[in-house]
Amino acid sequence: MRCLVTGADGFMGSHLVEALLGWEGCEHLTAMYHREPVRWLSDRRHPGRLDIVRGDVRRTSSLVDLPDADVVYHLAAMASAGQCENAPEAARLTNFQGTVNMLNRTLEMTGSPLFVFTSTAALYGEPEYLPVDEAHPVDPKGAYTYSKMSSEITIHSYGRDQGLDHAIVRPFNVYGPRQSEDFVVPTIVNQVLQGIQLRLGDGRPVRNFTYVTDAANFLLALATRPEAWGRVINLGSRETASIDQVARMVLGRLHSDLEPFYDVAKFREGDPTVLEMDPSLAERLLDWRPRVPLDRGLAMTIEHYKAEWDKAQLESARVLYSSY
Repeated sequence: MRCLVTGADGFMGSHLVEALLGWEGCEHLTAMYHREPVRWLSDRRHPGRLDIVRGDVRRTSSLVDLPDADVVYHLAAMASAGQCENAPEAARLTNFQGTVNMLNRTLEMTGSPLFVFTSTAALYGEPEYLPVDEAHPVDPKGAYTYSKMSSEITIHSYGRDQGLDHAIVRPFNVYGPRQSEDFVVPTIVNQVLQGIQLRLGDGRPVRNFTYVTDAANFLLALATRPEAWGRVINLGSRETASIDQVARMVLGRLHSDLEPFYDVAKFREGDPTVLEMDPSLAERLLDWRPRVPLDRGLAMTIEHYKAEWDKAQLESARVLYSSY
């Protein structure tokens, strides 16, 4: 099977690339990045099996030479809701027009490729009932969720009108190494590592937390499960925790005596207090269960960011002493 991943330099995209390279079913992989080379990969480590290419989903000219694939994982996006609000036109261009461009390129490929799109659980808004399943109404608000909803509608249209095989995934709070500090877990971990303060918006929200390698395996499973195609599927663990509980688990892991400080200035308007999902459809169609519980996932995440922090400290010391 030939696979293509857009957004290979992103958080989930990078872990999906690693999962696909570890899967015998993926005979050849094209990893497309936009801003940064995929530093943790090397063509030499996977001769003839991996191509690392630079591309921009916003520009059709940069997609023309993408090779054909049997499954296209479209993860390239502006993933931060805050960034999308600050730059709504950029969000529309990247998240929506970029998706349309990739849909059109996929239609040009030989065979009948599967188009897998990562949307967002934020579309559900304030839940009308719990746990939230795929039949729950959507309530997009803001540039980020509107761009994802527009993309979902367009993908369904391509499926109906052009016969494109597709699957839409709505992730709930995926976390792990390489995630941006725009998201809650790395924000907590990095603040605790700095040891100055732990300043958050609200400790009450309850979420399902899924470690990123489990999310990557979820996406991988879609490639061989036609019964899941043509659907919207929730991606998430059954395990839930509040933001305050996550913060205290990190504090305990790092033996820190900081106390969480909840600052109304960092509070995100419109975030539901409880967003608990129902993973039954994924369990049934994909035979998927997360393998990494929250406590172990947080330990691995902390280990990653601590190594990054230690490396940054050593580099700062090297620069400082080299000036004498």
